[in-house]
Amino acid sequence: MSLAPQELENTASKYASEAIKFDSQGARGMAITHYQHAIDALVKLLQLYPNSKLNDIYKERCNSYHNRIGALQQAHGVEPAVDPKASESEQKASVKKARK
Repeated sequence: MSLAPQELENTASKYASEAIKFDSQGARGMAITHYQHAIDALVKLLQLYPNSKLNDIYKERCNSYHNRIGALQQAHGVEPAVDPKASESEQKASVKKARK
C-alpha cells in the first residue's frame, strides 16, 4: 500500500478515535461530526482505490459509524458544547456542568 491510502486510513482512524472519545463523554454533536469525518475519509479511500482488498472493511466501518450517528441523532436532550482544544478533564467538567 502506498503512502496516500495509509494516510487516509490513519485520518479515518484518528477521527473515529476522537468520535468514540466524545461519544463516551456525552458530547453527541462532536461525536457525530468526528464520525462523519471518518466516513468521509473512508469514502474517499473507496473512490480512489475501488479495487482495494480492504474495501469490504472500509464499507463495514462506514456502516458502523453511520449507524452510530443515527443512534446519536435519535437520542433526546440538548447537546452540551465542548471545546475540542480543552483537556479531557476540562471537557468532562464542561459536559457535567452543562447537564446540571
